[in-house]
Amino acid sequence: MISPVLASLNVDVLDITRQGKVVRIVLDREDGVIGIDDCTEVSRFLTHALEVDDLIPGDYRLEVSSPGLDRPLTRLDEFRRFAGKLCRVKVLAPIDGNHVLVGRILGVTDARITLQMANGTERDVDYDNVSAARLEIEF
Repeated sequence: MISPVLASLNVDVLDITRQGKVVRIVLDREDGVIGIDDCTEVSRFLTHALEVDDLIPGDYRLEVSSPGLDRPLTRLDEFRRFAGKLCRVKVLAPIDGNHVLVGRILGVTDARITLQMANGTERDVDYDNVSAARLEIEF
C-alpha cells in the first residue's frame, strides 16, 4: 500500500519491520541520500494514511529512518549500485580461511560479487555464500 505513495515522494522502502508496538520503516533513494526532511515528510504522510485506512489496529509508534552510512547490502542490485565502495561481507563457507572479507566492490554478475582486497588481490564471492554485508564507513 505504501510503496506507490512513497514512489510519488521519490523514495523507496528498503525495509519494514514491526516489533511489538513499533513499526520501523527504512527509506532509500536511487542516489542513496535520505535526509531528515525526507523522513519527516514520509512520517507525516504515513501516519495520516495508516490512521485513515486503520491498517494497524491498536496503538503503535512509527519510526522512519535512513539506512545510514554503514547501510546493509541485502540484494545484488545494491552491490551493483555501490560498486567502488568499501564493504564488509560475512560468508557462510570460508574463503581463504576467512568468514569476513573487507574489500572494494569491483563488479557484480548474476550470482557473484568481486571484491578488491586491501592488498590488491581480487576475491569472488558467490552471492549464495553471503550471510550478511554492509558498507564500511570511509574517512
